[in-house]
Amino acid sequence: MLRIGCVKYLNARPLIHGWEGNVDFDHPAALCNKLATGKLNVALVSSFEFLRNSIYRIVDDVSICSDGPVYSVVVAHRGEIDQIEEIELDPASETSVNLLRCLIAELGLNPRLARCNTTVWSTAAELKTGRRARLVIGDQAVRFRQQRTLAEIRRTSVCLRSLAYSS
Repeated sequence: MLRIGCVKYLNARPLIHGWEGNVDFDHPAALCNKLATGKLNVALVSSFEFLRNSIYRIVDDVSICSDGPVYSVVVAHRGEIDQIEEIELDPASETSVNLLRCLIAELGLNPRLARCNTTVWSTAAELKTGRRARLVIGDQAVRFRQQRTLAEIRRTSVCLRSLAYSS
């Protein structure tokens, strides 16, 4: 039986539409690990994982992409971004972490990047000071943005910076 893995986010569902067999839904980083260790036969993996491991093959014309702003990868923080001393990293996506590394280098910033043990994050209250931030990805980033009205964002001083934009 073919073992298929798909990211558990809504934007990947079209890639498995019509498949009647079982699908292992998980975070991108977990799928990469399962595919590399032989627990899956086929899975959606990141471009970083593809470049890191020569066992993968690209399937032409299949991807998760956007023609415009992407609101599923954000850094949530209070205050000015240049005041951030630490950014907690969502462990679910190495692509987002690498994108963040590129962007903070481009901005000339050097916050400490801290691995987080959980992919679940839902509240701005965790950002107690302007010195900490959190990288949030996937459906939870979209939900977090939807739950925040502009007035609430201004009142709580939470900034959401989109990290991905494709054109």
